[in-house]
Amino acid sequence: MPDEALSLLSSWLDSLLKGPRSSFGLGLFVSLAISLWIARNATGTMMVALNIAFDEAEERGIIRYNIAALLLTAFLILLGMIGVVLVAVLPALIEVLPLSPTIESAISLVRWPILALLIVAAIAVIYHFGPARSDPRWGWSSAGAIFATLLWIAGSIAFSKYVGQFASYDKTYGSIGAVVVLLLWFWLGAYAVLAGAELNAVIRHKLKEAGRSGSDLGKRDIDG
Repeated sequence: MPDEALSLLSSWLDSLLKGPRSSFGLGLFVSLAISLWIARNATGTMMVALNIAFDEAEERGIIRYNIAALLLTAFLILLGMIGVVLVAVLPALIEVLPLSPTIESAISLVRWPILALLIVAAIAVIYHFGPARSDPRWGWSSAGAIFATLLWIAGSIAFSKYVGQFASYDKTYGSIGAVVVLLLWFWLGAYAVLAGAELNAVIRHKLKEAGRSGSDLGKRDIDG
């Protein structure tokens, strides 16, 4: 994650925790409801894009479709909260807790593989339940999820270096520069997810072709 986006999340969490208790009232509830609605729409858009990637027609009814979108949204929000804890909250706790340097280094090192596994799991679940497929298989989902995760990590590293050394979003956009960087990072992740979906679609197509070829060959042998 770019430093600007990480700083934005950290400052938001800090202001939320240190803010007055009155901020946890109706205003917070309305903000969460709006955020959930936006996240639900984003999930729905991703489901449509996945249907296109897998060449599937949306045959789920409106109730089933919206339930799937809401469940996916809730699952992704939960994993996102765990990711924020690993990226933003855990380093702050390490600085506060009386831990030895060895334990601090071990925790700092282990959190990144855990975060990568969470991303793989999240993308695999998206591939499995997002598109309207009649034959979803975890094997295909895992292949594309691993590819998408590696692509997102590589893209995030390159994007972070670009933002840190070449771009000047703070000068161009002022105080909302960090928001722009965060949205661009999400946009990069969305393209990585779609690239992994295309890989899964190709794998499924090739396996189906191989299965049909094997069936035709066996039928010819029997007929012969």
